[in-house]
Amino acid sequence: KRVIIKTDNEPAIIEMIERLREARSGESIIEHSVKGDSQSNGIAERAVQDFEGLMRTWMLVFQERYSANIPVNHPIVSFLVEYIGELYSRTNVVSDGKTLY
Repeated sequence: KRVIIKTDNEPAIIEMIERLREARSGESIIEHSVKGDSQSNGIAERAVQDFEGLMRTWMLVFQERYSANIPVNHPIVSFLVEYIGELYSRTNVVSDGKTLY
């Protein structure tokens, strides 16, 4: 139930994170990056790149398998976002060489 959210200091992101914190029932710890320190966001940026790559791959697989162009508002896209997030969270190898799962 405890979540640590790392974010930059962009006003729109800060507002979204505050709303998320209010909506959650568990503890939400927010860590802001130091202004001008791009390395502090390196881990998060790498995770986003990995996620985007997985999303592109899965979308291409679905489109090839079903010979169809899947629009971004199709329900399978929402499913894939959740599914890929779960896969990434469980299978990503962290600094100790192990997965979280």
